[in-house]
Amino acid sequence: SCKKDSAKENEDSEYYVKFKMDGTWITWTNGLAELGPDLDDNTKTNFSFIGHNPGGSEMFGISFQVDGSAISQGTYSSDDYYMPIDYTTGSGNNMKWYSMQTNQAPYSSYTVTLSAITNTTIKGNFTGNFLVNDSDENDKVSITEGDFFLKRIR
Repeated sequence: SCKKDSAKENEDSEYYVKFKMDGTWITWTNGLAELGPDLDDNTKTNFSFIGHNPGGSEMFGISFQVDGSAISQGTYSSDDYYMPIDYTTGSGNNMKWYSMQTNQAPYSSYTVTLSAITNTTIKGNFTGNFLVNDSDENDKVSITEGDFFLKRIR
């Protein structure tokens, strides 16, 4: 029965979030994506994905919003769209929250390319430069590229 349980845990192993942080590739198999109308304003459409490490102590996610009722395959830039990007590590009082630096130069800049959208999955990639610790502007992480293939929850 242990083998059966182990196999069950790996059922979703085809799904992944992979990214290069500070020059090192990281791959997580826990994550989800969504694409659909904004729940507060149906004149806008939202996309987001989030992934986390096996213990749940690190998370990385990107989202963006467009005007209109659809997001199609293509490339979306933080220069053109509101695009929150977050990386968190730790928990409780030891939690660090990194996000885009938009209040001073140099600015964070990211692009997301959606390459395949189905009713059940979303696949794409992204490029960018860095995120800054919300509590310490001198603490930065370079998340420069990555790709994802995730189960779509809506």
